[in-house]
Amino acid sequence: MSARTQSSVDERREDEEDAVQQILSDTQAAIRNTDTRVLQQALHNAHRALIKQQDEIRKLRQENNEEDDEEDEIDVLLPTDVKELVKVLHSAAKKYAHIYVTFWTYATPDYLTQTPRPTFDWNDAERRFATPEDSRAAITAELYTCVDEIYHNYLRLNKDPFCKLFYSYASQHRSNTANRVRGSAMAILSPLSALFDAERTKMIDEGRWPQDPKHQGRYLFSAQLFSREFNRKECPILLKLLGYDESRRVTEATKGKRYSRWAPIIYENGVVEPGKEFRNPVLLRLAWVIIYGPKAVDGDRVNCRLRQTSAYAGEDLMATPGLIALVALLCRWLLCEDTEFTNDSVGNRTGIDWPSDFNSYKKYFITMADTPVVQDLYKLWNTRVFPNHAGAQTQDSNTHENSELEAVPESLDESDDEYFRRVQQATDRANEPETPSYTSIDSQLSHRNAQPNPEFEFEVLSGEGRQAREPSFSSFNMSRSGDPDKDNDDEDDEDDEDGPPGGPILPDNLTTRPSLRRNQPAFGAVPARPRPQPLPPFRRELSQPAARLTPPLAGVNGNGVGGRAMSQPLAERRPSPAPTEDSDSPLSSRSTPAGAAQTLNTARITGPVEQA
Repeated sequence: MSARTQSSVDERREDEEDAVQQILSDTQAAIRNTDTRVLQQALHNAHRALIKQQDEIRKLRQENNEEDDEEDEIDVLLPTDVKELVKVLHSAAKKYAHIYVTFWTYATPDYLTQTPRPTFDWNDAERRFATPEDSRAAITAELYTCVDEIYHNYLRLNKDPFCKLFYSYASQHRSNTANRVRGSAMAILSPLSALFDAERTKMIDEGRWPQDPKHQGRYLFSAQLFSREFNRKECPILLKLLGYDESRRVTEATKGKRYSRWAPIIYENGVVEPGKEFRNPVLLRLAWVIIYGPKAVDGDRVNCRLRQTSAYAGEDLMATPGLIALVALLCRWLLCEDTEFTNDSVGNRTGIDWPSDFNSYKKYFITMADTPVVQDLYKLWNTRVFPNHAGAQTQDSNTHENSELEAVPESLDESDDEYFRRVQQATDRANEPETPSYTSIDSQLSHRNAQPNPEFEFEVLSGEGRQAREPSFSSFNMSRSGDPDKDNDDEDDEDDEDGPPGGPILPDNLTTRPSLRRNQPAFGAVPARPRPQPLPPFRRELSQPAARLTPPLAGVNGNGVGGRAMSQPLAERRPSPAPTEDSDSPLSSRSTPAGAAQTLNTARITGPVEQA
């Protein structure tokens, strides 16, 4: 029941109470009166009032009939004991807060549980990006998709303690994730050490190496460089990776515009090229740390195994637009000078509008969900980050390589929608996949064009250190898939808190009761206007019974309590709407001529791009 309806009911109830009180007073006065007609009239009025009250009660029951049925069904699944119910709500709120922040939307504004559930699905691009109000409503739709239906009543009525606990755990998980990433910066960003080695060698050869140790720190790949105290704005290598443009005219309120939203660090090999977004090996390493813990990245080994106390334990994890967008955002945050990663705010030092950039990344995936470049990107992430995901073993992460991408002129005012259109046009022309030809990363740090330097193209090998090798497709495989049987002994403090491991404790009858999910759309599906198109790589046939339809990221044993399944078939949607806002172009850089690939250094960022 909405707030307006509830207010109307309360006012009507107060009026009825006043009328009943008046009738009771008249009846008492009539009893003391000797006139029979007065007494009969008072009794008649009282009888009419009783009939009216009965009608009012029937109307209220009819209005709440549907809600009562839903609550009765939920009451069967949730424990009746107060202490046991509070324990279940604590565990469920923590689990869904972790899943929502990591895989859906990292920000949790108050309107999430104060907005009615929208009538459209979160992945309906035409509706989601029509107006700002629809965009906010789509975030609420994501929450209802993430949370299991037995808890929807708590969201709809903004009930405590579930909603209060959800916001608290979301804030805690967001902070712990930022601290975990900052503490593992050296392991995550190890592929970038080649850039620092190359620049240091060049500066020494040219006699430009600073003698002051304080100035040397900005050119050394060390833990000090990524500490909260170090001013990373003094490091020219990191500024290039962030796409920083000092010459761009901005005000104090818009100083974050100097940092490119589509920074080179999120592109494969650090080269801005349409169709190569979100493929940098650094992003994959950062995702491993977020999901599996700080020890997931140990040299050239990757341990993709969850602890039983993890909020994701028992879930069939897979890549989502929210996860990849969050990883790209945290990677840029790790390189810049910001020290805080808070809920729905701009950078405390850079002024970067992090929520806006996050929404732009998600818009990229939702509006281009049916393009080959995005489908292959999902395959890459599912294969490398979630090797235990159903179907990931058979996915080929390099089935579509775009070797004929169009050179797009740079434009500082190009909108996201325009860039998405250019990427799709460029990838559509690559009809015949072929082995990509990679060019070496040009040295912009010295403001001159340099030739490839194979000395700094290396692969990290276990026990052998760095080895020089010629450029090749396989040379970008920096780390190998981990041993799934190796236990990950490290986990952040939030996973060691009191509470049942692996998620909420539910009564036994929940595992045998038919599922409450009814006609829920699949991940990426738009129910209206379907057209025959290739399905995404994460399609899963719906051969399970209704009770075993697992939610997004829900347990493979069918007993998870996540939301609706995200791995079901994807229906085609209409083209994305016309551009509605201007933003940084992914090709925005004044340090390179129009149409030229943006490059950084003679040392190439190497990393995994093919299937392990």
